[in-house]
Amino acid sequence: MNTKSCTEAWITSLVSAIVVICFSLALVKGVQGCPPIPQTESEQKQDSPTKKQPVKVDLQLKKDLATPYQTLRTFNNAMEKRDFQTALKCLTLPDSFDATTRETKARAIADKLHLLLKNIFVLNMFIVPDLEDAISPHVLSGDLVSSDEELEAQAELLYLEKGEDGLWRFSAETVRAVDEKIWPQWSDKIEATEVAASVPVWIESLFPASFKTTHFLLPTYQWICLLILIAAGFVIDIIVRNLLNAITNFWFRIFKADVDYKAKRNLWKPVGLLTQSLVWYVGATLIDLPAGFLAVLLVAFKFFAVVSAIWIAFRAIDLLKSFLERRAAKTKSKYDDLLVPFVSTSLKFLAVCAGIILFVDVFEGPWKTVWGGLGIGGVAVAIAAKDVLGNFFGSVTVLTDRPFEIGDWVVIDKYEGTVEAVGLRSSKIRTFYNSVVVMPNSLLTTAVVDNMGKRHFRRFKTMIGVQYDTTPDQIDAFCEGIRELIRNQKHTRKDYFLVHLNAFSASSMDILLYCFFRCPDWDTELQQRHQLMVDIVRLAKQLNVEFAFPTQTIHYYNEQKSDVSEPETLPPPDWGRSAAQNVIDGGQLPGP
Repeated sequence: MNTKSCTEAWITSLVSAIVVICFSLALVKGVQGCPPIPQTESEQKQDSPTKKQPVKVDLQLKKDLATPYQTLRTFNNAMEKRDFQTALKCLTLPDSFDATTRETKARAIADKLHLLLKNIFVLNMFIVPDLEDAISPHVLSGDLVSSDEELEAQAELLYLEKGEDGLWRFSAETVRAVDEKIWPQWSDKIEATEVAASVPVWIESLFPASFKTTHFLLPTYQWICLLILIAAGFVIDIIVRNLLNAITNFWFRIFKADVDYKAKRNLWKPVGLLTQSLVWYVGATLIDLPAGFLAVLLVAFKFFAVVSAIWIAFRAIDLLKSFLERRAAKTKSKYDDLLVPFVSTSLKFLAVCAGIILFVDVFEGPWKTVWGGLGIGGVAVAIAAKDVLGNFFGSVTVLTDRPFEIGDWVVIDKYEGTVEAVGLRSSKIRTFYNSVVVMPNSLLTTAVVDNMGKRHFRRFKTMIGVQYDTTPDQIDAFCEGIRELIRNQKHTRKDYFLVHLNAFSASSMDILLYCFFRCPDWDTELQQRHQLMVDIVRLAKQLNVEFAFPTQTIHYYNEQKSDVSEPETLPPPDWGRSAAQNVIDGGQLPGP
């Protein structure tokens, strides 16, 4: 692979990884940096102190919310400083607020309540009781500066209650009334400069009163804002993708890299989708939607963002895999070819696990319940996942022990073939009759692996049968000629080979040929065998040596007495030893 392709893969992988990391850090920072989510009525009642088990209350909070006066003062000061962390502690949220949208709605209602107290229901703070044992609930209608009957009637809905923990807060009914009744009636009388401090309130103020009537669960202006938000998400998606594609094209033109343009166009698609989901998520929190409707939207947008982030991670892993495969193709070792798919699959598995963790974190999942369930069901999960774990450790065994590599000829149990791929769960072996055997990796931890591809030499053993009428000189010359062929062939082992007359068979004299080839694969071995055997055939023709073939001789027995007389003298008993000595001395075979 050339340098341009390497650079292309690395740059793309780096950018994708940065996007994933930034998104993850942003979510984590958002979760850590947000103020504590205010409690609802039921949660505060559950956390209220009892005689047997008193609840510890923060001393500063106890001071800030000790009396109705202190609560109003703390709330106004916090909202002037835009300190929502403190302001939201002064509110008791209704139970109808979903956990996903509780903080978003609480901020919007706090802005509305602050604007109403500052511009409409102006209070005379000197007559607000500053006593811990004041009458609860304390209605704010008697503390108004103005004596307008309409204002006093609306102020009857604004009151503070003393909780069982001894702290004064705006009641849940007050919070609900501000959002549903009081604000829609008095929002038009608040100056635009005051409203601009809160984005949701400012967006609502941009529309006339006729657009604030409810149609199909939402006011008309909110439907318009949702349509604008959807269009903005698509536009941002297109802009981001085109911008990244332009940068990529510029980079490719500089280095003149050969790329698949169809794949390149879809390269930044998940990044655009992630940006689109983030725009929708942020925009939805800026529209003062009802709590239930907003909860559904935010869940969908968070899920969309998590899926897009996992998709980006997969795309980055694929680019990294492509880069590593090109690098591995340039090396002589086949271990890289085995390692690349395993690393790619492992990284994708980790990306999915990280996505699940991010999903639970973003959705504020019950971590204690999850870990408790894992602890209780750990044994059951381990038993059920026995095969999965066995296959995983089998993969680790392949990587650590390296019993074979991609392309090796192996014999495992009764299966024989060439290794094609090794994954987390199984390995694929292409047999010599072109089928694919999928073998679980758990078998590799105990199976005997005969790796034919690891041989330094490939043995060749055969018997060459010659006819019985072949003379001893021809046999010696023929054997020596075969040895010379082995010495002069390029791929044979020169330091160890055997060529000898080995056996007398029924129809031939057998010459043992035992040698080794130095070949990288089976195809080269077959070629070298072919060349050696063809040379042996040529050698036999030159020496007039005939190869034997199976024959059968039939003798007919004549029952009539033969006229041939027996010899008068028989050979001496030591005639065989004398003949053998003549052969050793190089003489001729003596006759009887």
